[in-house]
Amino acid sequence: MAGKSYSTQETIYNTETSVSSFSVIADGGVTASCNGLSFTLDKGDAVGIIDLLSSTYLLDYTTSRNTMVIPYPFQLAQFSIDWCKKGKEYAYLFTCSACRQISRLLKSFEAQKEKCGALYDFSKSIYDQYIEICRKNALIVRSLPGDGILPFEEDQPIPSWIPGYYDSLKVSLAQKTKNPLFLDPGFQFGLLGKVAEDVNIILSVAEGQHEYVSHSCQYLIADNHMDLLDILTSIYPKLIKTNPVDAAQIQSLVETLLERTSSCAEINRELIDTRRNEWQSMIALYESSSDTAEEVTPVSDEISQELMTSLSTILDYSGADEALRSSFTELLAAYKAMPDRTSTEDDDRRLRSSLTEKFYRLYTGVVEHALESGMVPVIPRMFLYFGYVDPDLAGMENARLLYRMADQIGSMVGDNVHTFFDWLTMILEGEVEPCRNEFDMDYGESLRESKAAGKITEEEFKKLLEDRHEKMLFELHNFFVSANKITYGKIATFCPVLSEHDVIRNLDEIVMTKKKIQDALDKIRSYDFSAYFHQTILSNPGGGITKEYYHVEILPNFILMPNIGFRPVMWQEIEGRKRTSPARMALSIFQLEDPSKLINRLTAEYRWEMCKREQGARWNDVTEASLTSEYFDYVQFYKKNIDLSQDAKDKIRITLQKAKNSYKEMFVYDYNSWIQFEGNGSPRLNKVARAILFRYCPFREEIRENLATNPLYSDMLNKYKILNGQKVHHITGVISKIKACGTAVPQELFDEEAFLNM
Repeated sequence: MAGKSYSTQETIYNTETSVSSFSVIADGGVTASCNGLSFTLDKGDAVGIIDLLSSTYLLDYTTSRNTMVIPYPFQLAQFSIDWCKKGKEYAYLFTCSACRQISRLLKSFEAQKEKCGALYDFSKSIYDQYIEICRKNALIVRSLPGDGILPFEEDQPIPSWIPGYYDSLKVSLAQKTKNPLFLDPGFQFGLLGKVAEDVNIILSVAEGQHEYVSHSCQYLIADNHMDLLDILTSIYPKLIKTNPVDAAQIQSLVETLLERTSSCAEINRELIDTRRNEWQSMIALYESSSDTAEEVTPVSDEISQELMTSLSTILDYSGADEALRSSFTELLAAYKAMPDRTSTEDDDRRLRSSLTEKFYRLYTGVVEHALESGMVPVIPRMFLYFGYVDPDLAGMENARLLYRMADQIGSMVGDNVHTFFDWLTMILEGEVEPCRNEFDMDYGESLRESKAAGKITEEEFKKLLEDRHEKMLFELHNFFVSANKITYGKIATFCPVLSEHDVIRNLDEIVMTKKKIQDALDKIRSYDFSAYFHQTILSNPGGGITKEYYHVEILPNFILMPNIGFRPVMWQEIEGRKRTSPARMALSIFQLEDPSKLINRLTAEYRWEMCKREQGARWNDVTEASLTSEYFDYVQFYKKNIDLSQDAKDKIRITLQKAKNSYKEMFVYDYNSWIQFEGNGSPRLNKVARAILFRYCPFREEIRENLATNPLYSDMLNKYKILNGQKVHHITGVISKIKACGTAVPQELFDEEAFLNM
C-alpha cells in the first residue's frame, strides 16, 4: 500500500474527522493529544488504532517531525474477529501498539491528575499567605471570582487496576517469545475493543481534569485581571512604606506566581509578559519615589466630603427609628472591622446574617420614602441601585465612581432592562405585577393562602388584591431577598452591603447596561432565532380566518440586582398564566461573568421552563413530542440507546454527574455546546442530543446553509426543509386566499411567513 508523507506539525487525524482509516508510521513520529493529555507514537505504531470504536477520532494526531505513514482504510462495521484473522501478524502488531498507546496515555493522565493537586496546593498557599498579610496589616481581604479555590474532585475515577494491567500487557507483548494467546484472533479482537472502551473512559475523566487546570490557571492570571496576581499587586503600594518586610514578602509571592505561570501551557505567553512588565513598572514607580509609595485618597473635594457622611444621609432619608439606626451602625462597624469578610466562622456568619436583616429593613424604608417623595438624592440612589452604604467599606475611589454612575443610570438602562428600584416603581404604577415568590406563588396565590389559613378576611383579601403598595412590599420581601442572594453567587458569605473585597475588577468595566445585554441577546438570536418566539392564535371569522397559529417574539425583562455577582437567575418564564408575557430574569448590576455566557445559560433555562409550562403535567411524557419530553427520555434511557456509542454513553454519564443528576442542568450544558460549537461548524454533541437540539432549537438559515456540507447534519436539514416547507406552503396559501377575497391580510400572517423563512 502506498505511503503518505507529512511535514512537521501537520495533522493526520483530528477529533472532528470521521474515522475512515488508521495509519502505521513507517518513519518519523506523531504526537497524540486531547483534553490536556498527550503522548508520542513512534515508528511501527498504528495511528488511530485506539479510536476504532468511535464515529470520530478521539484524539488529535500531529506529526512531531517529517513523517511517512501507511494508511489502512477502515470502517466500524468491519471490526470483527474475521478482521483480526485476515490481518494475522499485522493484528498482533496493532494490538502491541494499542497497548503501548494506552499505557502512555495513562501516564499522561496521572501527570495531569498530579498537576490538578499541585495547582490547588500552590494557589491556596499563595492566597492563604495573602490573607495572613492582610490580617496582620488591617487590610481588606479581596475575594477571588466565583467559588474561589476548590480542590479537584474526580466525577468518576478510573479503576485503580487499569494502569498496572496495561503496563503488564505491554511488557508481555514486547517479549521476543510470543505467547500463543496474543496471536489468537479472538484475544486480539477483544483486547482492541477493551482498549478502545478504556481510552474513552480515560479521556472522559481527563476532560474534567483539563477543565480544572484551565480554571485554576485563570485564578493565577487572567486577561480581565480577576486573578491572584492582581490581588497581590494591589496591596503592594499600601505596604511599601508601612511595612517593608511584608511588602518584600508580597514581591516574593508575585515573582513565585509569575514563575509558576510560565510553566503552564494553558496560559498565553504574551499575557504573562504583559503582566510581568506591569508589575516591574509598579516596583520601579514605588522604589523611585517615596512620595507615591503610600496611597492617599483625597477627601477635600465636595463629592468626597459628601460621601464621608453617606451612612447618616441614608439613615436620615430612610426615616429609620433609633433602634434600627443604632443596631445597623454597630453591625456595619463590626463588619468593616472584619479582616476577612469571606470568613465562614460562626460569629462572622451571624454578623453577616444580622447585618443583612437590618439592611433589608433599611432598604424598605428608603424605597418607601423615595417612591412617596419622588425626589431621591444621589447617595440614597447609590444605596438603592448598588447596595452602597459607606465609602470606607466600598473604597473611596469606588464610591466616587458610583456617585457618577448614580447620575448616569437612566442612560444605562431602559426598554426591557431595569434596575430593581425602577422595577418597584413599575409595580407601584401598575405597569407590571410582582414576581412569584420562592415557593412559585404569585401575589394573588399568596393572598389566597393567607385567607385560607385565616390570616386575613375576605374583605381584607379583596382590598389587598388591588393594593399596589402591598404588591411592592411583596416584591421587596420575597423576590428581592432571594434573587439578590442568588445572583451574588457565594451564598455562604453573602452580605448585601457593597464592600471593596468584592470589587475584583473596575466597576465601570463590569456594570451591566442595556447595550451589553442587548448585544448578548442579539448574538444568541443570530443562532437560535426562535428562542423567544411564543406561539399564539389568530382568529378573525369576519376576515376569513377561523383559527391560525402564528409566532410573536417576546423578549424577557432583565432586573438588575444591587450587588456584585456572577450567577444569573431565570426567575419565571411568563407572568401569571399569560403565555405571551415576557419572562423575568435577574442579574447583578455589577456582573463578573461574560454577558454572552450569562444570556446563553438564561436562554437554555428559559427554553426548558417554557416548554414545561406549555406541556403541563405531560412535560416528560415522550408520547407527547416536545423538547423536554424527548430530552428527558434521551437522558433517562441513554444506557439502552443503540444509537449511542460507548464513548458517547461515558460522556453522558460524566456530564450527568457534573450536573448533579439534573436533566435541566445537563440540557444547559448541551445547549451551550450547541450554540458555541455546533453553530460554528464544530461538532461536540452526540447524534441523539444533536437531533433533539436541531428539531427544537434550529439555527438561522445562513447557519443551516453553512452546515449543509457536513454529512452529520444532512438528514436533519432535509427533514427540516420538508416540514418547514409544508408550514410555509400553508401560510402562503392562507394569505393568497384572503387576498383573493379582497380583504386586508393581518400583519400577523406576514410576520409568521417571515418567521418561517428565518
